Amino acid sequence: MSRIILTGDKELQRLLESLPTKVANKLARTALRKAGKMVLESARAKVPEDSGALKKGLKVKALKRSRNRMGVVVEHPDRLTLAKLQPTAEKAREVYSGSGYYPAAVEYGAPHAPAQPHLRPALEDKKSEVIAEFRTELKAAVEAEKAK
Repeated sequence: MSRIILTGDKELQRLLESLPTKVANKLARTALRKAGKMVLESARAKVPEDSGALKKGLKVKALKRSRNRMGVVVEHPDRLTLAKLQPTAEKAREVYSGSGYYPAAVEYGAPHAPAQPHLRPALEDKKSEVIAEFRTELKAAVEAEKAK
């Protein structure tokens, strides 16, 4: 599983702490969604096209809210997500059976087809750009909120 953990921007942290929690969380979710769209575009460029269903079905969705985390996932229509990627094709087959098998078979390969990874490389290729975009978007949103 690929994760991005943002730490070390003390100025941005101070700005966020000066806002009410609900407002800060809303601004962070918006910035996360914009950064996630960069990964989405990269994944769409890398996904192999047969019928085009995988490419059309890729979406950015928010993770379920919790007190400890927030985030977004780039997801196929049959629920193969960056947050749930398994390290091997065997594990993918165990986890994704039935209607969700096709996206996993494309990402990890199958006995009849070689792997054509597109979600993992999309994140790895854009990781530093995604972090920079998130910081930029969040900082701009926080400063705009402070100016109100």
